[in-house]
Amino acid sequence: MEVVASEDFSLTDSIKETIHQKIKKIEEIAGDDIKIHVHLHKEHDQFQVKMHANFMHTELVGESEKDDFYQALNDAKQKLLRQVKEQKERMEAKRHS
Repeated sequence: MEVVASEDFSLTDSIKETIHQKIKKIEEIAGDDIKIHVHLHKEHDQFQVKMHANFMHTELVGESEKDDFYQALNDAKQKLLRQVKEQKERMEAKRHS
């Protein structure tokens, strides 16, 4: 499940689709046990993207601030994806020990 909120700039269909594709990649790793909230903010010439996720009873955050929206979005996704993988590995290791 995803929730997208934007401040200071409108969400075009293209931006919504790009966000959906990024989140889909995270959901492929995490499965159905993740809820992701995306918050977009533009201040001056900087785009800030924050992705908050609740995964396996843990709050995870991937955020980035760049002058290019798509770079900020990709960077935030990569940070969140890394945390999801680490959390998943921790939980699997815990089950096997």
